[in-house]
Amino acid sequence: MFKTVVWNLGKLLQLIALIQAPYALYIGVTTNDARLELKYLGLAVIQFLIGLGVVKWSSKG
Repeated sequence: MFKTVVWNLGKLLQLIALIQAPYALYIGVTTNDARLELKYLGLAVIQFLIGLGVVKWSSKG
């Protein structure tokens, strides 16, 4: 059961990151601030990779 919860948490992190990526684009277009857009996009990428690592870790074994 613990592995299922951890796997679902990893997938949730990935889903939130995939929602944040278009939001970063929206922020960049509406505010015309490329640095802010890249900051939001970078955070989404890091969050997605953490979620991917959690999913792979929970699937082992």
